[in-house]
Amino acid sequence: DSPWKAEITSFGAKKPYTINDKVELLDRFSILLNKIPGRVDLRDPEHVVALLEDYAADRYASSKSTSQPLGDANDTGGPRHVYIGRKLADGAGAPHGLLQRYSLSERPFVGRTCMPP
Repeated sequence: DSPWKAEITSFGAKKPYTINDKVELLDRFSILLNKIPGRVDLRDPEHVVALLEDYAADRYASSKSTSQPLGDANDTGGPRHVYIGRKLADGAGAPHGLLQRYSLSERPFVGRTCMPP
């Protein structure tokens, strides 16, 4: 049984989490999380369980324009969907991800193919 931890992420709205908010949210899903084998290890887990709150699911489906700015989580009244799953990889925007790796400002030399026409 491998050690694991849970991470909470929201998208579609700016949602700051305090420690108490995180504990309360994880307590709501304790029925599912308690079934995960292994012990909880916040410092060096082998597996990460991701809890994703989706605040934008309905907004963009019913909107004529997808360029609608993202709102505040307090305006929506709560997430439209909550997804729970195993985190497999970090995205391109993660620290040391693809965006940082190929950033023009981090390159030692910027050639003419990097500049706009």
